[in-house]
Amino acid sequence: MEYNQQEKNCNRSLMCSIRQQRAFGKITIVCAITILFALKWCDICRSEIVFDGMTWYHSHDPTGRLSVNGVGHLIWKCRKPDQLIARLKKRQRISKIGDVVEFSCLWKSSGDIIGTNYRKKLCHDDCVICMAGTGDFRIGLFEATNEQYITRDAEGLESDVFRKWRGYQWRFSPHLQAREPKRWYEPKPDGSRESHTNLRFWNRTEPDNRSLLSSKKSWSTMGYEPFAGGFEVPQNKFRLLSFRLKRESENRIAVSITLNGKTFIRIDNDPCNQPKTIDVFAIHMPNARPYNEVVLAPVPRRYQDGAFDSKMVPASDYNDGT
Repeated sequence: MEYNQQEKNCNRSLMCSIRQQRAFGKITIVCAITILFALKWCDICRSEIVFDGMTWYHSHDPTGRLSVNGVGHLIWKCRKPDQLIARLKKRQRISKIGDVVEFSCLWKSSGDIIGTNYRKKLCHDDCVICMAGTGDFRIGLFEATNEQYITRDAEGLESDVFRKWRGYQWRFSPHLQAREPKRWYEPKPDGSRESHTNLRFWNRTEPDNRSLLSSKKSWSTMGYEPFAGGFEVPQNKFRLLSFRLKRESENRIAVSITLNGKTFIRIDNDPCNQPKTIDVFAIHMPNARPYNEVVLAPVPRRYQDGAFDSKMVPASDYNDGT
């Protein structure tokens, strides 16, 4: 009888030991998975994308979507709702009369082309040379007045970091043709119409907002109507892209974009939210347009002389558009 009792006690002890080992094993597996996830997340958050002397941060996971190739070009496999942010190499002043801020690079992009007679075929959403939405890309130059900056990837489209940032935004579609109107209206089956607009400039008049380029809540348009026309950037060819601010008086800043040799200008006459410096560049893709990629390259140092570094920008891949 005593022997049977001891055997039962031994069996209970053995079962308890097995349960404890199983529980410990599960905990170990859970801990291992948690550690691996944390390491993966750290890899996502820690950006190593350095282009033209600036570190570029992706709003989401940049893996397979943002890289620098062997000749120093930034390769962006863009898709909705990507947003890239880079702190400029130095803060540029725009507070004194005569001050000029300029951000320039070489731009190359490619995407699907279905046809040009899109107002009959209604292929605008699936053709990058057709006007759709409010622009394929939104680019901004900003003053981080709060001295806060994005310092890692996967921060999303909204952040307290963006509060108080002042600046300007350009909404444009690089491949539109010169004949494009200011806007056109797409008829809907229910009898309503959807407005599609061409190039527009915006200034951040209400900067206390957590979104930057993904929402219009803190922005006001510059000018009553969009511009007509298009940049006509050919596919897979570099073109000079330049954003320029010039303070012409105490209350007046000229804001411009130049691409493929075509320049458009608006004037900001409201001093209330004008930036005093510029130190951040950002670009956002708001719509699901069929782009393959966007490639940015540094402007060659001897650009003004018409001589190009063939290692940085192959001559067969570049045309100045003039």
